[in-house]
Amino acid sequence: NVALGGGHGVFVCQACSEAHRLMGVSVTIVKPLNDFSLWELEEVLFLQQCGCNTASSSIYEGFIPPFWKEKKSTASSSLKERHLFCRAKYDALAFVTPSGGIFAERAWSKLLQ
Repeated sequence: NVALGGGHGVFVCQACSEAHRLMGVSVTIVKPLNDFSLWELEEVLFLQQCGCNTASSSIYEGFIPPFWKEKKSTASSSLKERHLFCRAKYDALAFVTPSGGIFAERAWSKLLQ
């Protein structure tokens, strides 16, 4: 599956795609890789150019604290754990600025709502 949103696209496993779907289409759109009838040509071209997972991680995990690195999704992560990490990463943008940065307090407040 592919999750699209916020000017990026990432390849995700089936379990993580469920966590992305829980965030809603205002944050991310999940599309299956095996049904290209659901894809617009612009989306395919975008994925070819955007850098996918590597580019996304360099932005959305640029300042991830050690505590959260331990919480990154693994094969054994629950849906609740995956969803929390997705919300922190993509919805609250909690890891795009250094800890204590000007937007950090607002990001953490949004995440804890």
